[in-house]
Amino acid sequence: EHADYLTVLGNGFTRGTYNYSNKQIFTLPVPAPNVPLSSSNKDFSACRKNFLWLGSGGLVHKGLDLVLDVFSELPDYHLTVCGPLDDPGEAEFRQQYFHELYKLPNIHAVGWVDVSSNQFSDIASDCVALIYPSCSEGQAGSVITSLQAGLIPLISYESGVDVHEFGVILNECSHSEIKGVIQSISAKQGQQLEEMSRKAYEYVKSFHAKEKYTKDFENIIATIEHESAQNPYNESSL
Repeated sequence: EHADYLTVLGNGFTRGTYNYSNKQIFTLPVPAPNVPLSSSNKDFSACRKNFLWLGSGGLVHKGLDLVLDVFSELPDYHLTVCGPLDDPGEAEFRQQYFHELYKLPNIHAVGWVDVSSNQFSDIASDCVALIYPSCSEGQAGSVITSLQAGLIPLISYESGVDVHEFGVILNECSHSEIKGVIQSISAKQGQQLEEMSRKAYEYVKSFHAKEKYTKDFENIIATIEHESAQNPYNESSL
């Protein structure tokens, strides 16, 4: 309420959570990390039933419980879990989902992974999509990272990332919706999956490039400077 202008990392969803302020809001894309593309030699027909959950702290907040519940009912589908499973703050989660994480043969609890490492590249190469039903984000860095690796995004609207025609937005994040989306993606032809992966990678390389972030921020500052110069006596100007 005390700001003159707002800059928001995210998309239209994220911006909308601040509309109550009645201030001018500028959106900025989260810059993509340096992650190698995983799909250059990927066999999409072979990995169509392999999925990734990638996230940081707050495993329930980011929907891992929902994903584990679904994959526990899909023994022919595989889920790799990359996140801070050993964090002391997640002890209750580990206890509640110990069976799903460590006893089911189709769920692979890897834990924390350096996304710039060969380990993550190998994991991404063996997965077709990211499944990420987070309940709230600015703009989920794990989704941007996964797009950079060529994974198809199956994400909640609240993840704050636009997926256009190369992904799926989960509107309800219900058990049935998540299961249906996973099965629907797996039923696509390998060529269709490869095309979605390519478009995801091209989108993030263009829209989430560090150079674009820099240019967008320069334009925002220039706009604010211009408006401030036009209203020199505005008490709320910079």
